[in-house]
Amino acid sequence: MKRRILNKELAALVAQIRHGEMIFIADAGSGTSPKAIYPLDPSVQYIDLEAVTGSPSFHDIVTAIKECGDFEGAIVTEDMLELNQKDYQTVEKLFGKENIHVMHYIPEYYQMRDRCKAVVQTGDYGVHAQAILIAGKGVLNMTEKEKMEAGLWYDANNDQELIDQRLVCQDLCFELNQLKPSDEKRNEIIEKILGYFPENLVLLSPFTADYGKNIKLGKNVFVNINNYFMDGASIEIGDHVFIGPSCGFYTANHPLNYTRRNQGLERALPIKVGNNCWFGANVSVMPGVTIGAGCVIAAGAVVTKNMPENSLIAGVPAKVIKTIEQ
Repeated sequence: MKRRILNKELAALVAQIRHGEMIFIADAGSGTSPKAIYPLDPSVQYIDLEAVTGSPSFHDIVTAIKECGDFEGAIVTEDMLELNQKDYQTVEKLFGKENIHVMHYIPEYYQMRDRCKAVVQTGDYGVHAQAILIAGKGVLNMTEKEKMEAGLWYDANNDQELIDQRLVCQDLCFELNQLKPSDEKRNEIIEKILGYFPENLVLLSPFTADYGKNIKLGKNVFVNINNYFMDGASIEIGDHVFIGPSCGFYTANHPLNYTRRNQGLERALPIKVGNNCWFGANVSVMPGVTIGAGCVIAAGAVVTKNMPENSLIAGVPAKVIKTIEQ
């Protein structure tokens, strides 16, 4: 007999969640406070179970969700294995060791948190009593593409489905880059690459993407020559954005450990750019970065972390030089 879920808000979430979507089970140190070093993204639902110290516990919440919903996989931190074997054993018992994905804590785990549907707060404090639950998918049962889309480590170099999809995009980009700027067929090929044609887009060649379909461009976007969109995860560009020559938007990351790196493993984290931004030449934007609206990014900058809106950004690594009065 399935146990009751812990409150109506959580019950509604569990009932509606789709395969591949995720819920973050958080302890009090998991960055849910506005004052935390990694504040919660406003797009993620926050469910407060009116927790007091120790109750409801991580064990209570994870067990109830697993028994009431269709959850088959989990992501935990390396720190949990070292510091909190008790709660790790709960996860292992519920999901099976083969369906648990272990991830480095900061910043990778926090970046995953902000891709979840919701954060559920436990009453546990500072003991790494936290996990990300994956709906309807055990890790071993996920395709490499599904792992890529979930932000997990995946085999980018040897999976035939992903290889084939990249080749389709590469062929289309090659075809686009051979055409004259005046050739009306350019827009037709751009639509094939992206799956749509953005309003008033100006895109100059050469242009390169990995998949194309993960690129979301707003209205009145200008993309200068020699840009590369490495779109293993989504790359979202707002309205009225100017992108200078030879910029790169890189969603993919590789393990620091060469043994794992040589296995072809990657992780892809989304990039988001707000409206009315201007990128100078040779700007590089790294995985998981969000750049607020109204920013100007100086030529040669390497943007490795989130940037607030209306900022002048420069340097390697990039930092805010000043706030722009708009």
